[in-house]
Amino acid sequence: MEFGIQLAAMEPARFRDLAQSIEGLGFDLVVFPDHIVLEGPERQYDPHALAHDTVSIAAMIAGATKKIRIGHLVLCTCFAIRR
Repeated sequence: MEFGIQLAAMEPARFRDLAQSIEGLGFDLVVFPDHIVLEGPERQYDPHALAHDTVSIAAMIAGATKKIRIGHLVLCTCFAIRR
């Protein structure tokens, strides 16, 4: 059996530190949401919630860990397209 965890809404250094701790605990996977606006479990909206670019966060995690797999729950490439 494999175990994973989702990380969201925190400072980049905290992402890195948690991913390293999670890897040390034996987790297999860390994933990130891809939402510009993060909502809580009751669909409440906090305009001050942190929502960093998940591709950049994933790249940082890849450089800071050795074996944990990294993924995205959803990865909408349309966010990056400029017209």
